[in-house]
Order: sequence, then C-alpha cells, then structure tokens
Amino acid sequence: MNDRALCSAGTLVPLTGRPSHLAGYPNFGHHNIAWELNGDPRFQSESGTLNALASEIARAASPVVVLTSEDFEYLHVRPAALHELARAMREIGYRVEFIAFLRPQAEYAESLYLTLLPFGMDLRFPEFLEIILRDGAVTFADRWVFRFDYTKLLEALAEVAGPHGISVRRYHQDGESRRLLAEFASIVVAQSGEPTFDRLNLPGRMSPRTSLEAACEFTTHSPALHRFMRDAAAAGSLWNDEYRDLILERFGADNEALARVYGLHLPELGSADADAWIPQPASFIQ
Repeated sequence: MNDRALCSAGTLVPLTGRPSHLAGYPNFGHHNIAWELNGDPRFQSESGTLNALASEIARAASPVVVLTSEDFEYLHVRPAALHELARAMREIGYRVEFIAFLRPQAEYAESLYLTLLPFGMDLRFPEFLEIILRDGAVTFADRWVFRFDYTKLLEALAEVAGPHGISVRRYHQDGESRRLLAEFASIVVAQSGEPTFDRLNLPGRMSPRTSLEAACEFTTHSPALHRFMRDAAAAGSLWNDEYRDLILERFGADNEALARVYGLHLPELGSADADAWIPQPASFIQ
C-alpha cells in the first residue's frame, strides 16, 4: 500500500505474488509466494510464482526489493524452501536478508489463541499453553508452525542469510501505525533513499484484535470451550498467575539469548519496561 513512496526511495515492492485470485484478500503482501513454498492449498499460479517474481525483479533492477508476508514465518521448518527463495534472489544478483518483528511470548500466545479460534481451534487456553510450554511451538492444520522459542526461528533464517543477514525488531501490539512504519522505514532508509511520512499511508490495524466477548461466538460448537471462554470474558482475562509465571520461566533463557545476540529485549507481559528495546544495525533484502 506504500509502493509509490518506497519506490521514490529506490525500493521495489513487486506486484508478482500477491493473492489477487482471492476476493477480498489483502493484495499488498506476497502471500502467494509463501504459499507456493509452503505447499499451501491457497496457492494459485495465476497470482504469480517464485520464478515469475524473480523475472519481475530482474527486469526492474531496483537496488532494494521488499518481499513481505506473515506466512514466510512458516518456512523456518522448511529449510529447503528457504534456500529455494534465497537461491532465486541470488541468481539475479541480490543479497538476501530477513526482518523479523517479535513480541513477548505471553502477549503472542494470547493474540494467536484468539486469532485461531475462528478457524476451528478447539483447545481451551490452558491446553493451548501446555503445548507451547512443552514444544516451544504450536502447529495448526498440519502446516502452520508458530514458533515461540524465537532463537530457533532466527537460527533457521541465519542458516540461509548468515548471522549478519537478520534484523530483529519488537512488535508493539497496541502501538501506532506510525511507530511500526518508523521502525520499518529506518531499515529501508539505511539501505536506500528517504521515504517521508507525509507520503506513507498510516493504516489502522488490518486485523482488529478479537475481544474475549467476541471470541465466545466462535466456541459454541464445544460446550467445554464455550464455558471456558464465557468465564474468561467475565473475568476479563485468559491468564492466571501460574501460567504467566510458567511461560516467562520457559522462555527466559531464550529471551536472554535474543538480548545477547540481537539486542532485543522482550519484557514481561504488562511490566513497566513494556516499551524497552535496543535497536540493532539495520539490514534488509537487497
């Protein structure tokens, strides 16, 4: 949605790979490429393949190229697919770098849980957390792997891009669009021109956060789950102190490694240092 502003700064956001075949689907992310690499049934060749994407990028010969989709996350468990993406870009003369936006695990667990309920996820929140605590990840629909021990996610990216080919930033769940774009633009500016904010769209949340009350509507198929969600909505929270402590303990060492290696500090949910973070030297896809 900010193609022109980024283009003015020497940054190409390709048209190929956007899911134009799905009516009403956001048409500014390269989801179709991620779906192709992940074997996702939503992939359709008419919306662009990896080879077609590489051809568009080669013709444009832009110094910096942005590919964006949340669904690229799932490729961390498909190293061959990640290497295939990197190979396609390197063959046309580009160095591949990754940007990852991360959030505290407790905040992520709650947001992901509420997001998956409308898609048929039928676990109560404590059962959902038990999987996270045990495996460090949640697999949904046999294909989508959501990683909570972030060092494993970043190690998979580093295997492809090298240890200096990753830029890590904190995702602020309730932050303003301007702040998120400022983070993003700071990475782009370090590599190219200077897109100005008076030329950038500042949208609201594309996927509004589901309230506990609204989430109850998606649980009527399961009496036990529906009862749990009604109780959570009445209490105003999915959490209890025991699970909050367990998830912080489970990922404490992982987050210490994030701070040590990438300079990213993920605070405890609701703590006073919720906005604390240390930026690292920027990197991007170029």
